[in-house]
Amino acid sequence: MTFLYSLNILFFIFITIFKVYYLSRYFRLGFLNPISIPFIISLPVEIMKVFGGPMFMLTDGLFNVWFNYALVVTNIELAISFIVIYFTIKFSERNSFIKYKLINIFKPYNPKKQRMILVAVFFLFIFFVMFILLSKDFGLINWLMSPRTGYQLHRTGKGQWYALSLLFLSTSYTIMMLYTKKVSNLFFVFTIYVLLVFLLGSKGFIFSYVIFFIIVLWLRKSKYFKQAFLIVPPIGFGLMMLNFNLLEFIEIVSYFDYYINSAMYFESYFKNEIDLFYGKIWLTDFYKYMPRAIFPDKPFVYGFLYVNEFFYPGQAEKTNTPAFGGPMPAFADFGFIGVILFAIFDLGLIFKTILLYILYKNIHLQSIRNNSNNFYLFVWILAPSFMNFFGTIYSIILFIFIVKIISIFNRIKI
Repeated sequence: MTFLYSLNILFFIFITIFKVYYLSRYFRLGFLNPISIPFIISLPVEIMKVFGGPMFMLTDGLFNVWFNYALVVTNIELAISFIVIYFTIKFSERNSFIKYKLINIFKPYNPKKQRMILVAVFFLFIFFVMFILLSKDFGLINWLMSPRTGYQLHRTGKGQWYALSLLFLSTSYTIMMLYTKKVSNLFFVFTIYVLLVFLLGSKGFIFSYVIFFIIVLWLRKSKYFKQAFLIVPPIGFGLMMLNFNLLEFIEIVSYFDYYINSAMYFESYFKNEIDLFYGKIWLTDFYKYMPRAIFPDKPFVYGFLYVNEFFYPGQAEKTNTPAFGGPMPAFADFGFIGVILFAIFDLGLIFKTILLYILYKNIHLQSIRNNSNNFYLFVWILAPSFMNFFGTIYSIILFIFIVKIISIFNRIKI
């Protein structure tokens, strides 16, 4: 079994790296590019997510049988997803509509630099309004003094303000980074926005802003790119670690409990302690579209939270929802068949791959700055932590709103 477990682990490493290698080589982007940069910078965190917790916290470490069940399910999804990506790209390169016409389905215009800076300031202002509404109950000063406490304990009933704060800050940051003229000024802009996203209390958002900064330097072909690539990510990682007691190694390791939780699930599943939900998770997931402020009777347990509730009773109501690693919602609903079918018919992945093909087949800074359609595509794909917490329907509505605001700022006569 040790041999099989080793193959399981090696396959995960191979398929994860190979997808990045394939896309980078297909689009001829070089070793460091917008696809590989997030992967390389996030690699230590991803390794800790998958292997760190189980290695130190589970009996038999990485050779724990239940952890390997969780990893097998993940490998199945990763392998099928890569196949879907491969055939979607091959289809796209042979389809003239996708290749030449889709990007111009709406008539583009040339965004004006000064107007774009102005609209970035406008979205920054909206961020501050959303943040004040978010922190109203906990207190603005209290939230500023302890963002992590606000994030963990004071979002119930105000999740819409939190999600909108993140969205508008991301939009403002993206525009500012693209249209700030001098590269030297980018470091100042980056510092300001990282401090602002730090106030939202989530470590992952800080890292996404760091990654986006490096991507923008790559896109600008900046002479500071390689230095920033080596220096800035450790600083961002340090900001993430501020919320940990660095003297307690076990505290850091226990944070990466994704696959520990998944291993716990598979142990319970194969011991017949928890049954499949047969579509209940998928059917009730629509509740995520309903803001609790508007629908106060919205249940606290829905979608994958049914699994959380089984292992952590009552925690969902306290907004404490430990994460599970891998395609657990699909498995918890329909088992291995669910994982396979959800991966094959992942319309979101197919659509995203088509957009990736359009963006990366000829990506240049000027084409993004000077063509509104290219700019919107860039924002949708690469803006950091963009549309987090929003389902497909809300994401489309909000994106149309953002597009309209930017268009008005560029077209209005002053």
